[in-house]
Amino acid sequence: MSNTKILYSILSGSDFNDSRNVWIKDTWVKNIDSCDDYVFLQGDSDDNREDVIGFGTPEGHNTAYLKLKEFHKFVFNNIEKYSEYDWFMFSDTDCYVYPKVLKPFLSKYKIDSPLCATKVNIFTKRDSQVGVAAKTGGKDLGTTINKKITAYFRDDYHIENCSFYAISGGGGWAFNREAMKVIGEYMFKNDMGCTSHYDIPISLVVQDCNIPHLNCDQFMSGKDTDNHKHGEYSEKNKCFTNHFILKDDFYRIFEAEK
Repeated sequence: MSNTKILYSILSGSDFNDSRNVWIKDTWVKNIDSCDDYVFLQGDSDDNREDVIGFGTPEGHNTAYLKLKEFHKFVFNNIEKYSEYDWFMFSDTDCYVYPKVLKPFLSKYKIDSPLCATKVNIFTKRDSQVGVAAKTGGKDLGTTINKKITAYFRDDYHIENCSFYAISGGGGWAFNREAMKVIGEYMFKNDMGCTSHYDIPISLVVQDCNIPHLNCDQFMSGKDTDNHKHGEYSEKNKCFTNHFILKDDFYRIFEAEK
């Protein structure tokens, strides 16, 4: 058994206490090693549950970055408690995680410098001006973060070579312990003024902190790939995650893993 320890950090909300959170606990959470653990990151606290951390932030898809930011600050303030974990795996509530496949991969990279494991998405200048703003209604990212994304493309060379890279978002990503320390400190010193969904702002934080990406397409952020259909478990094409999973998919995949 690997001596690598992982904390599975699930971006959730109190609205899912009787649905998605239950499906997750009934299925893939049962496959994590006994030395590992999981926690639901929510806006609302729940004194009756030890597997929930609440941050007093608004619930909702478009405010997920706020709870993510507060979790990074929380870990930084409690680093002695959380230093036992080598990796922090992040996923959404509609994401199925394969701990038995993910852990051997992450165990290869126990290093003393910051690292982010994810499927890297490349954003062009046009994405920063149009696609990202549209994704959040053009309100927060369109007026604040969007300018920062565009700033990464300082000349024609950067535009042509697509120099901004983003995490896979709902398909999951993992930070090692050293990355969590660096990001936690960054969160205390910098406020991006963003209340939108998390994928673009946290990607900007990763870039600001000069954290290298360990790019792997086994974080499945879409419904389909060339070799792996949504909701299917393939022995030949094992993945780390599947995003956009419905209730029946959770239980079907779990049974197929046995």
